[in-house]
Formats: sequence, structure tokens, C-alpha cells
Amino acid sequence: MAWGHREGLTFDLAKTELQHYDKTRKGNNPTCTIHTLEDTVEITPPPPNGATRWLGIWFDWKLNFKAHARTLAGKAKQAAGGIQALANTVRGVKAPLLRQATIACVVSVLCYGAEAWWPGMKRPAQDSSGRQKPISNRASIQLACLDRVLRSALLRVLPVYKTTQTAVLHREAAIPPMELLLNQRRRGLAIRVHKLDTRHPLHRRATCQRSFHINTRLLRALDPSNFHTIEQIDPLLTSPWDTSRIPKEQPTAVDRAQAKENFQRWLTSIPPRSMVVYTDGSKGKDSNAAGAGWVGYWGACKTKIFSGHRKLPNHEVFDAEAQAALLGLQAALKDPKAQHSANIYICLDNLEAVQQLQGQPKGSSQSTFMNFQKAAQTWPQHPRAPSIQSRTVQVKWVPGHTGIEGNEEADKEAKMGCHAPLELPPPPASIAAAKRAAQRVHWRCFAQFWTEKAPERYKPLGIAIEKRPPELQLPRAALVKGDSPRGPTLRGPQGHPSHSTVPTRHRGGSQEDPQGNPGTSLGTG
Repeated sequence: MAWGHREGLTFDLAKTELQHYDKTRKGNNPTCTIHTLEDTVEITPPPPNGATRWLGIWFDWKLNFKAHARTLAGKAKQAAGGIQALANTVRGVKAPLLRQATIACVVSVLCYGAEAWWPGMKRPAQDSSGRQKPISNRASIQLACLDRVLRSALLRVLPVYKTTQTAVLHREAAIPPMELLLNQRRRGLAIRVHKLDTRHPLHRRATCQRSFHINTRLLRALDPSNFHTIEQIDPLLTSPWDTSRIPKEQPTAVDRAQAKENFQRWLTSIPPRSMVVYTDGSKGKDSNAAGAGWVGYWGACKTKIFSGHRKLPNHEVFDAEAQAALLGLQAALKDPKAQHSANIYICLDNLEAVQQLQGQPKGSSQSTFMNFQKAAQTWPQHPRAPSIQSRTVQVKWVPGHTGIEGNEEADKEAKMGCHAPLELPPPPASIAAAKRAAQRVHWRCFAQFWTEKAPERYKPLGIAIEKRPPELQLPRAALVKGDSPRGPTLRGPQGHPSHSTVPTRHRGGSQEDPQGNPGTSLGTG
């Protein structure tokens, strides 16, 4: 209070709240007295079973967040009721739209603040003999409270009976159970901390060197031992209001043939004493590593003077595009032709990478974009032969896969980089790759959940998890079950669950497959 008076600030004591945190407290709930120059105010804490709201999260005195879970469940239940009004069995909104509304209006509410309160179902611990043995976090009550609301929302998305098994609801709607959704938010926290300023309290706690072991909820989520394996993003590197580095020429939408013609016309107009460097990035279908490739030409005469590629583990195609531009520029600066060149043109087919190479990088591969800009600034001071005037490094967008020789050669080099040997030490994983890896873990856990919880009659059919089940695109009347209150959304000819019997044409009240085999009736039984 004295500090507020010195700084000319006043506090509204009527809005002051007090909350005790003590798991051993038994009926002891003391008040707190605040003395000011004008008055003395006594602050009363909430009752023992009460909670204090701060930034939308309800903190109870035991920090078990049961009150927070009940509050979220109540809000999400209201949203689920609104979805029910749109879910008429015959004339209701299509299932994909209701699924999207459930994710936006129900799941987002149920997961609010999960990074702060969700500890996971179990945590690692050591027993008396020193062996690792996971112990419960006692969060099953909170999880069950949220799961009930999510189940009721899924019953609105799909035209199914209330007795439908929960695992089937999650599979048919392609929405994982609450435990997996909360764990996904928890994994996302470990990535988001890398995008904070290094002076941020969360970042400082994650990187602080400790002489003793502290096993808190936050540190278990951040995993400080592997914190430096992901790149760090500086959010204060550029100011949002600074427009000096925004490219003056914004690209316009043109068709592929016209873009190719425009680029070839530009290529013939560049000075003859120039280097044109084509760069590209690539990534294998089932690989975590990307490849960067670059090819340099002398002027518009298409004389190839250098080329190269590199393997980039734990990178995405966008990151490989940025690395290829940097490595291509560095190769051009080292080439003997550099002293006879006026301009260097970096040509790549990724429009977002082109804009960040010239503007304000603020996302994945930020350091790579900044290193490119620093290297480009050294070009005017680069040693040159007499009579060669210094100019600039320019970045140019080239339409991809249109038969332009340099772009095709750079694409080949990038594909070779995907299978090249790894250079040590490997660079830190990019933010984009870390997000993709977390998403893969999320869907892998969902697939494992389905493998363990799928009903017995589903298992012989080999029905797997799909991110967007195609059968949801059918009208709601076609999704209604036929002869059993339990089972899948679509049913095969013998009453077994089947996704190969999606109707392709209707005659009367029945469906037929492309081979002419009779399907099932679309009636409700």
C-alpha cells in the first residue's frame, strides 16, 4: 500500500480477495487485515469448499481444481445444449459442421487453462528401492466431470442412441477423449514457452540451473532436460508497428502459365553479370528430416556454377526453404564468380518464405531468416573486380513445378538432401517440426486408445482412426442406425459395422454399392 501511495496509485480494497493454500488445514480459515492511511479493511477468504477466480481459472485451497472443472463443465454443457437445437435427426445440420461447432464451442471451453491446472493422470516417482513407479495425480474426478459433458456433446454430433459406447462416439466423431485433449494442451505448453522472451518467468524457470531436484507440475510439462533441443523464438526482435521492413511489392494472384511467362521475361532482363541462385526444400512422406537444395547459375545464360544439398532433421518444408536460401546465398558469396557479379538473385517457390526473407521473421526458423538478412547486408562490401559496381541481394518468387530449369534442379537437390548423411551436430528442431511431432503423438495416442477400447465386433474389420471420417459427409438421415441401439454409425448387410457400405446411389429406401450388391435400409428401424 505504501508503494501505491508513493507512485500515485490507489487500490480498490473492495475487490481484494484472499485465498489460503494448505492441504493440511482443518477448519482454520483466518481473515487478513489490511491497514491503510485512511482505514482498516478486513479481507475474508472464501469458505473451505470455495475457490478464487483469477484469469478465468478457479483456485481452491487444495489446488485440486475440482471447482474449476465443475465450472468448465457447466459452461460447456450450455454450449452443447445449443448444438442439440441444430441436431435434428432427419433435417438437422450435417455432422461435420456440428463436429466443428463442438470443437470450437465445447472442447475449447473444457480445455481452458489446462496448461495451468492439468497434471496428467500419473507422474513418475521412485519407490523405496529406487525403482521408477508412476503414481496417481488424483485427477480422475475432474476428468470424469469433463468427460461426461464431452460425451453428451458427441451424442448431438452423431444421430445415435444414448446407449452407444463411448469409444465408438470418439471414433465416429474423430474427437479424442478428454484425457488426450488435455495432454495435447500440456504438450503444447512446452513448445509455446520457446516463443516467449528469455526474461519471461516461465522461460526463466525452465532454464534455471538448480543444484537440487524440483519436481513441479510446470517443470514436468516443460521437461527442462530437453528444453534446448527446440529453437528459441524472440518475440521482441521486431516491432509489430514497424513497417519499414515490409516488402513494398506484394505478390498478386496469377495463373501458373502467366506466372511462368512473367518470370522468364524478368530473367532475360537482369544484368548479364549477375548470379541467380535457385533454392528449394523437400521432405519425405514418412520421414522426420527435410532436405534443402540450391543451384547457382551465372547470369541469364544458364551456366551452372555450383550446387549443393543438406539434410535437416526435425525440420519442416518451410524451414528447409529458409535454410536453402541461406545456404545458397552463402555458397554464392564464396564462389569465385562473386567478385565479378553485381547482383545476387535468390529465387524460391515458397511465397511465405520470400516475404519473411525480406520482412520481419517472427515464427519458425526465425534465426535462419535473420542470418540470411545479415549475410545479404554484407554483399555491398564484398570484394569486387575493378569496374564492377556493388548492388544488392534480391529475393524473387518463382512459380514451382512449371518446368523452369533452375527450380527443377533445386528440387532434385532438395530431394537428394532428404537422403543425405546427417551432419553433426544436428541443428535444434524447428518450432514447426515440434508442433508437427506433438500432433503425431496426439493422434498416435488416439489410435492406441481405439485399439484398446474398440468393441469386439469392430476389431475383426480393421476399422482405424481417421482424422476426418468420410461417412460424416452423408446426410443425417443416412447416418441413422437401422436395427440395433448399440453399434456403429453405418451398418453393413449382416448388421456388422462397416464403412465400405457408404451409399453411392439410392433406389427407394435402400442403398447399393458400385458392384450392385444390395445394402441396408436407411430407415430408423
